[in-house]
Amino acid sequence: MAGQADKMGRAGPAASKTPLTAAPANAFHSDWLVGQDIESHTGDENIGTIKDLVVGEDGRIVAVIVGMGGILGMGEKEVAIPWDSFHHSKDEKGDSHFTTSLTQAALQNAPEYDRNDD
Repeated sequence: MAGQADKMGRAGPAASKTPLTAAPANAFHSDWLVGQDIESHTGDENIGTIKDLVVGEDGRIVAVIVGMGGILGMGEKEVAIPWDSFHHSKDEKGDSHFTTSLTQAALQNAPEYDRNDD
């Protein structure tokens, strides 16, 4: 389906031909997303902090880069969580929560993400 990607990068209705004047409802800006904490899907483990997004050639988000461990960024390990394993929800107060279906143990054992910024 040709169209615009929604806030989670999935295909949606055809893109508008007019510029936006504000973010669509329930959308968020990438600079706000970076720096947010990500938790396990059960909400009982802090996995790490969102550091960056990986965007494919088609403009869709491919992965979320998460910094794990370390102190004040020192000794931190960066791992890439596939976008389809990343979830956003709001609690009863309206506060955002970001979770992943991947476990902290799986991410700790995952190879470190190579930015390969050639």
